[in-house]
Amino acid sequence: MSTIEQIERDFAGVRYKDLSGTITTGGTAQTLVAANEGRDHVFIGNPNASGSLWVNDLGGTAAANGAGATEIIPGQTVQTRSRMAITILHGTTSSKFTAGEA
Repeated sequence: MSTIEQIERDFAGVRYKDLSGTITTGGTAQTLVAANEGRDHVFIGNPNASGSLWVNDLGGTAAANGAGATEIIPGQTVQTRSRMAITILHGTTSSKFTAGEA
């Protein structure tokens, strides 16, 4: 079972706000979503064929191998219950990311 299938099973019937998009400037962190005390969870996926997507869900700035950053390899999806601001980083401009907030 893929991670997406697992998330779909675990959160069947949950309505998500679509946060998906592309990286504005490769190598520069960008805000995925602002802090939200009412948030239940966020999922973030890296659909790219190459290059890691880095995520900081602790309210800091995402950096490759940086403190508080989680690496998402191509094809992987992670979820977080963080209510802090979440930033993301990929080394290549226009790289895609898939994300949703509930």
